Amino acid sequence: MITPADATPPIDQFPAAALRGRQHAFLDALGRAAGRRAGRDPDQARDAAEQFVAMAFVQPLLKDLRNASWAAPPFGPTPAEKSFRALSDAQLAQDLVRSGRWPIVDRLARDLRSRSGSGGAQAEPSA
Repeated sequence: MITPADATPPIDQFPAAALRGRQHAFLDALGRAAGRRAGRDPDQARDAAEQFVAMAFVQPLLKDLRNASWAAPPFGPTPAEKSFRALSDAQLAQDLVRSGRWPIVDRLARDLRSRSGSGGAQAEPSA
């Protein structure tokens, strides 16, 4: 049974050094847990890099290209195409990035692996 003397004091009653120590211990435990999760899926860093490149670089380019279309009304986009344009661009961007070898994706994946502590020395996929 926990007595009031054994209970953890409220946060405002902790000395600053003790509080900082507990916070660092908690963050270390979180980091170890995150490292174990990241180690389970070796392609997690590559997937994140592919999604980032698709969203940050390819999708805005596709949006600009579609907005620059000067097709005549019979050949222009229909209202249905206009309403689903963003979804189509997002999927096309993902497909483009996954289908080819993009050096920026390789570099981002390597950097993500090294920052997560799961080892950046893993072999990069070859095309």
